Amino acid sequence: MVRKHFKKGTPLYHLFNTKRLKVSYSTVPNMQHLISRHNHQVLRKAEGREKPLVHGCNCIDGPASCPLQADCLIPSLVYEAQVKVWDEIKSYIGQTANTFKTRWNGHNSDINTGKKSCGLASYMKKLKRNRITPDAITWQKLAVVDPRGKGSKNCPLCLTEKVLIARADHSISLNSRSEVMNSCRHRDKLLLTNQLSRHHKRRPADVQDDLGGEADDEEEEEDQEEDQQEDREDNQEEETGRTDTVEGGQKESLTVIRRSEEDSEEEGEEEATVENIWEERILERRLRRGRLKSYKQFF
Repeated sequence: MVRKHFKKGTPLYHLFNTKRLKVSYSTVPNMQHLISRHNHQVLRKAEGREKPLVHGCNCIDGPASCPLQADCLIPSLVYEAQVKVWDEIKSYIGQTANTFKTRWNGHNSDINTGKKSCGLASYMKKLKRNRITPDAITWQKLAVVDPRGKGSKNCPLCLTEKVLIARADHSISLNSRSEVMNSCRHRDKLLLTNQLSRHHKRRPADVQDDLGGEADDEEEEEDQEEDQQEDREDNQEEETGRTDTVEGGQKESLTVIRRSEEDSEEEGEEEATVENIWEERILERRLRRGRLKSYKQFF
């Protein structure tokens, strides 16, 4: 199939060939899946939950300063940014499940801070390093597509972006080829584990107690961790106290030895020689390090 539909010389051969692409087989949707999808679409229209095509603009200076022609609050779309530098134009294609205004603010933040989060930010950082100011940056929407839903096997938003990147002119495109093979970024938030964790955080305490006492179990685990932490701190304090008592005993024994030596020495000796002072310093260091158990071992 790959050799038949993506032959050499076609525009997409460098992306879809036998060296880069792996083909796997899957079954087509059955009748139950088709009926349930049709019923879901009909019920959604009946409840009036269809997204309006126009969402307006909340720019401070009015629609005249809007980056997307007075439609910056539209969510879930694939957009294009064109950067004009002198006579050269570079193009970047991106997508967002949030509103375009939120993603636009993210691009401006990455450009101002010099963060290489995407091809557009990397290109703007390169221009800034070379002290080149672009003439203009224009934005336009290419497609408005819903993101991945619960129970879906694919993401229309990500697939639309990949198709547009693959069909774009690579001589002026700022997107990398690896973006075509990226996984869906909207899949993780729809996993069952993440949905349960979010529901558990929003659940009130009285409901948690009714459902098996999950809140009590968590409190008991936290209390056990706090008790273990206190026991560790008490053990550390005891060990530090033991080391302090050992060092104090060594210092006291050293002072007693000195006093006995001073009593035994002759009363006429008032000044110590340089050798005695050096020996005392060595003795103090060894006693502090615990290498000597008594004063006699030094001699």
